[in-house]
Amino acid sequence: MKRFAEYLAVFAVAALAFAITSVVWSGLTSALIAAATSAGIAVAIWWWFVIRRRDAAADLGVPSLGSIPDHGDTGPAPALSIGSVDGGYGPIADAVAQLPDVQVLLVTSPAPGQGATTVALNLAIASSRAGRRVLLVDADRIASTLSRFNGTGTTPGLYDIAAGTAGLEDAARMWNLGGDTRLPMIPIGSDAGEVADLASPHLAGVVDRVGERADLIIIDAPSATFDGIPRELAAHADGTLLVVPPTGSRDAATRARDTLDEIGAPVVGYVVNRGRPASGPTGWRLFRRFTATAVLLMVAYTAWTGVSIWTKWLGVERAEVDTRAARVDLAATAPDTDAAPDGSIDIDQLAPAIADSVDPSGPVDTASFETFLILGSDSDTPDVVTGRADVIILVLLPTDGSSPGMVSLPRDLFLPNACTNGYTRINAGLRGCGSTATGLELMSINVEDFTGIEVDHVALFDFEGFENIIDAVGGIEICVSNPVRSGKTSLGLSLPAGCGVYDGETTLKWVRSRQTQELVDGTWRSMQGVNDLTRNTRQQDVIIQMFSKMQQMRNPAQLAAVVGELSEAFTLDESIGIGEAVSLAWSMRELGAGDFTRFAIPVTGHITTTGANVLLPTEPFDALVAQHFPGFQTTAATQ
Repeated sequence: MKRFAEYLAVFAVAALAFAITSVVWSGLTSALIAAATSAGIAVAIWWWFVIRRRDAAADLGVPSLGSIPDHGDTGPAPALSIGSVDGGYGPIADAVAQLPDVQVLLVTSPAPGQGATTVALNLAIASSRAGRRVLLVDADRIASTLSRFNGTGTTPGLYDIAAGTAGLEDAARMWNLGGDTRLPMIPIGSDAGEVADLASPHLAGVVDRVGERADLIIIDAPSATFDGIPRELAAHADGTLLVVPPTGSRDAATRARDTLDEIGAPVVGYVVNRGRPASGPTGWRLFRRFTATAVLLMVAYTAWTGVSIWTKWLGVERAEVDTRAARVDLAATAPDTDAAPDGSIDIDQLAPAIADSVDPSGPVDTASFETFLILGSDSDTPDVVTGRADVIILVLLPTDGSSPGMVSLPRDLFLPNACTNGYTRINAGLRGCGSTATGLELMSINVEDFTGIEVDHVALFDFEGFENIIDAVGGIEICVSNPVRSGKTSLGLSLPAGCGVYDGETTLKWVRSRQTQELVDGTWRSMQGVNDLTRNTRQQDVIIQMFSKMQQMRNPAQLAAVVGELSEAFTLDESIGIGEAVSLAWSMRELGAGDFTRFAIPVTGHITTTGANVLLPTEPFDALVAQHFPGFQTTAATQ
């Protein structure tokens, strides 16, 4: 039960540490950081108060003279009450007798209640029974336990001898230990005595006279660091026997040793008291047990939280993406001309800037950024096998640690398709290329060919699944200058003027709306500039806000719930492990929407040979990136 209480207390303290750190650190990784910090605190406390305390005397640097077992309810003098048996003190008495040049021995402990008086009394009894001539002196004025034992009385005693008002014959009591064995004992003496009297020639003379005939004088002293031992008393001692508990503060034991060295009564040995401690101050002891035990609760809680997040993370659907192998297979496979329903363009008829932007040539940069390609569909019935990507966002994390970038690729961007060897809308790549390349692989290859930047990781999501994620993070803020509605009544979008936090359903209506109207001067009219590029910006806003909301989470259970929703909405390539996710979250822990370098691809409208309305880039992508990340162009040029 004692150990169980210790463990329970450590758990409670660690739980408090977790609560505090969760409040101090807010953000996506706050729960993980708080849990890790609390676990670290738990380990430190556990080591300091439990593991480190297992041997309180380990740093004393003096010999052990033995240990005393628990004698149960035999009283304060087991060596006396159990007759001829020495109660475990015989070997200690023999060890003390072997100490060189020690005739006057102080017996004390670092703190009250650690058994020093019991050891002094029973050591004197065991030594007397071994045939040695012993005098026992009570010098503990605070407790005076020996003076009260066996009806001895306190006066006259030590302080009376020191003051010169009583002699040895007046103060000494003779205890009968059975048979012919006697033990002389001097009680504490009068309360009116002064500590300074302990340095008087009267006491020094008595000590010298007793020393001429006695083998050992044992002085029961106050605790060394808690009560303090008068220097005047220590001056009469040749050394000190320090009594320590089996588990306790090493610092307390070493402080007691240093104090005794300073006052002239160096520790010559120690005894481990494994008996039941006497009553004494227990507040700090209970606090230490409480603190130490609380750690286990935090360890368990941290483990439970980690396992919960880990199991939910494992539920995320995975897809194997190997773009390099897919490129080799595509090069060896006949083009799929049926996968180009949008017609073609005559590249020679385009302006040079547009032609260079549509079909760039050059190496793929693999060093400037770590990249995440985010793909998704916000259709009502998404089909990631035969459908098209409605959301194409490339996140750029510069390897030099500068601010991250984010760019949306319009879904109608008309670019080369590695599957057809012709041109298609970029979002058509999500269909894949038969058994040669999956949709994620083909989208990655097409994006790499256009941007000149290697795609490291791919994430595919269904915007419908984001509805639950948005609700889990507490909604998304949307701000409009005037009341807003969707031109399509079936969409059901309606927002009042101003800023508000909206649930997942409303947020997705806002993101989907292509024909947004606003109420100006009592008239509904189309909102200026609303097109697919505007929808791209809204999609980015939602993603950044969701990330920011997740950064602010303080509740691990809430984080676990969001991870669960993510597992339902996302398909990730196998290169994105929980380590990469945590690393990404940590690198962006203090970033808001304004901290992202967001740029758009300038485009122009164009009509293909089949009459399809598409978009063509008007500026090479590498030039756009170089405007915001100067190191990119230099890196790419050296590939």
